[in-house]
Amino acid sequence: MNLQSLLQKYPQMKVYWEKTIKLLKAETIIGGISISSEAIRYIRLNSKKEIEQKIGVTLEPGVIVNGNLKNKKAFLSALRALRSRLGNPEIHVIVSLPSDKVYIKSFNLPVIKDRLLEEAAKLNLQLLSPIDIKGSYTDWEKIGKVQEEGEKLEILGAFVNKTTVDDYVSVFREADFGIVAVEFPALSLARLAKDSFSSGQTGSASENKPYIILSVSSDGSEFIVVNSNGSPCFNYFVSWGSIEGRQITLDKFNDTLAKEMKKVLNFYSSHWNCQVTDLILVTRGLYTEIENIIKTNCSSINIKSLIVNEKFSKLNPSWYSVLGAAIRGGVPRSEDIFISLIGIGTEQRFFESRVTFFVRTWRTAVLSTLSVLVAFFVFGDLFFMQLSNNLDRQISFIIQKEQGQEVSSLNEEAKKFNTLVAKALVAESKSKKISHFFDIFNNLAGKEIEIQRVLFDPLKKTTLITAIAKDNQSVINFKNVLAEREEFKDVEFSFTSTVTNSDGTIFFPITFKLNS
Repeated sequence: MNLQSLLQKYPQMKVYWEKTIKLLKAETIIGGISISSEAIRYIRLNSKKEIEQKIGVTLEPGVIVNGNLKNKKAFLSALRALRSRLGNPEIHVIVSLPSDKVYIKSFNLPVIKDRLLEEAAKLNLQLLSPIDIKGSYTDWEKIGKVQEEGEKLEILGAFVNKTTVDDYVSVFREADFGIVAVEFPALSLARLAKDSFSSGQTGSASENKPYIILSVSSDGSEFIVVNSNGSPCFNYFVSWGSIEGRQITLDKFNDTLAKEMKKVLNFYSSHWNCQVTDLILVTRGLYTEIENIIKTNCSSINIKSLIVNEKFSKLNPSWYSVLGAAIRGGVPRSEDIFISLIGIGTEQRFFESRVTFFVRTWRTAVLSTLSVLVAFFVFGDLFFMQLSNNLDRQISFIIQKEQGQEVSSLNEEAKKFNTLVAKALVAESKSKKISHFFDIFNNLAGKEIEIQRVLFDPLKKTTLITAIAKDNQSVINFKNVLAEREEFKDVEFSFTSTVTNSDGTIFFPITFKLNS
């Protein structure tokens, strides 16, 4: 029987085998974390892309303001509370930062070799950066191809202030989290929408068509333009705090949303020379109200809700961003070519931690195996040594025994046996044979009486019979027959001790003594 057959026959063995292989391969399951002004949310998916862990920790007001970390102590406390609930010794995450401080721009480059493409992309990022390039983290990824005076690559560039990222990263390190990559909600939500579309969910936008994702949260509203390949190419975030503090009236909300929606549509049509007609609305509440606002001001827009994979159907929309980051965590590291707004040192640190974990795992496995083998040989040696000593003692005992001693011992045993046999014969001769009485009882009972039990006390020479009769007359007849027999005397019976059964039969006891 081969290994595959054994694993199929014994499912539990298959589970242990998969865990062993996973351990030896030193694989890491990477979770996703999203940060907002109200909470930190964490999701980790298993190998079947099902939610294995889902934890949220609420943040105090003022910890994060407009995307900036204002209270590191409170944020660290919240992260440690989250870390303690995860339990695993090693946690690596994809972090989705607040949208406030992240900027993205798309641009086109000729189709050239990868080395030259890298240089050209970096040069364009320096030219297009909306913030000081020296004080920012930047990254890029290919998001498609365009036909514009010959085929060109469409590139998405992202920019964020270094101080903003470093503030978050330092606290994550202090809370014992390993950061694999840093992204932003536009990437996370677009990835989730693409995953939902590829899994056949009807709520996603049409295939090969650009669309807009409108995400409305307690922090603000974010417009994400997604190209026909499912990649974000533009985002626009409007913070409620930039309007009237964090308190916004319904009228102001309606006006702001309508105005910003028109801005995005006008920007898209002027930049890409076409109109976008599909919009995916992601919001925890006021869905109908927001839908009516958009339809009133932009009647050509087809509004849909984001229907995620049925495995995630119970998730509140506030978890969609972290779910998108968790989906990225399931992508093999060699295939993760998405934007990451983080220093190279952190990515290098992740690689080093993987190497260290791999070496530590194999070192533990080798040492454990050697320890088991050493223990096996030590206990085996002790066992065989003890067995050898026992055999030596037995041989010595046999040799030292004289034949006369052995015969004498046998004679003593024979005498004891004969004495026991004699006693048994005497006991048999004095015992009273009562087996023939059972035949007498059965004959006397006839068909009217069914004897249940016969108890005999040899010391008092008293016999107790319990039986079942058809009626009272049968009981009396049986008692009289026993009394007439000369073998019995003192026959006693009382109707008060009888019991009438449910079928009309009579249960009764009767006692008598045997004549000597």
